[in-house]
Amino acid sequence: MVVDISNAEIVGRLDHCGDTKHPGFFGRIICEFNSALDLMIGPMIMSAEYIERISRDDIPEIITHEYRGDINEIKNNMNFCI
Repeated sequence: MVVDISNAEIVGRLDHCGDTKHPGFFGRIICEFNSALDLMIGPMIMSAEYIERISRDDIPEIITHEYRGDINEIKNNMNFCI
């Protein structure tokens, strides 16, 4: 969903992206920002869902998706909890 990303961020809606219809350099910056958010949002949502499931004694499967860097550390810690 495309919205004013500054307002979406304030209310915690990380699933909203910036409007990429802007021409030139500004549009490319928004595309790159959206891509960076996409790389982080998926693992964050998955982690929140896994934490909720673990809290209800509903143990999910080990995470096998390959991540890099800090996101991979989150995956490793989540798998340790599982």
